Amino acid sequence: MKYNIAFRQSLVTWLSVVPLFPQLKTLMTRININRLTAEQETLMSVIRDEWIKIAFDTSPVNQEKAEAAINLTYKIAQGSQPKQIVWFDNPLDAAIWILENLHELNKPKYFSVIPEYTYWDDVLNNIYNCVHPNISSKFEHNFNKVINCKYLHWTSQCFLSDFVDYHLRLYLHNLWGEEKYLTRLGDFEDVDDAEVHGMHDIYHLAAASFYSALGIDCSKLRGYWEAAKYCGLWWAFTDIAVVTPKPSVINLDSEYRLHAEGKPAIVYRGFESHVHHGNFNEQIFKAVTLA
Repeated sequence: MKYNIAFRQSLVTWLSVVPLFPQLKTLMTRININRLTAEQETLMSVIRDEWIKIAFDTSPVNQEKAEAAINLTYKIAQGSQPKQIVWFDNPLDAAIWILENLHELNKPKYFSVIPEYTYWDDVLNNIYNCVHPNISSKFEHNFNKVINCKYLHWTSQCFLSDFVDYHLRLYLHNLWGEEKYLTRLGDFEDVDDAEVHGMHDIYHLAAASFYSALGIDCSKLRGYWEAAKYCGLWWAFTDIAVVTPKPSVINLDSEYRLHAEGKPAIVYRGFESHVHHGNFNEQIFKAVTLA
């Protein structure tokens, strides 16, 4: 049976005040998208290009807007803002600080991860319930026209997150020695777990942005979207957010991999890395950073 728009809106309004029928309300308000219009196809490319620019943006940090976005993320996640936002010049220094303070600060009442994965599960479930799988595949194909699939995974897992993890492990292995390093291996996972989706997760954030434009509720990600625009990697704990700026330099090859000849491929204040077609140069890192 088909309803006109006015009747549908009236029915949804009525259901919103009748707690006995939450399932019926969900069915009535759910959006089902099986195909895209020509305008939506165009919008897909527009949003893709916007997020690629965000991923490789090297603008100076806008601390006020970044902190507002982080506060919004916390507000949605746990109903309150962090008690403190701590800034570091680069993600290596930030990760080292987190690791050095982890045992003291990881007490449940003070320093534990906000429920990020619940965020994404809720949003993903909403998308899966509303969007035909062919549209998800079309969105991924649209991205692959600009950035190949291999790079998409590399971006999400390695562009900044695994990139930092790699250098952190190298740095602390050299600083601590083999024995202490091995006893602390489990702590590295705690640092990774607290890391928040950001400018390095362009595919996930762009996809959610596109589906939001189609009318699907992805509003829980508003803080993530804004933070990705105004700061770099950041870590979220119950009372403290640890934040870094975007890199000041990002050099890439034709396949969007970190790469530069004879100079750093990525630069932060106090930290840089030489990368050749996506492969880190361990010798130069040791000579420059570990000296």
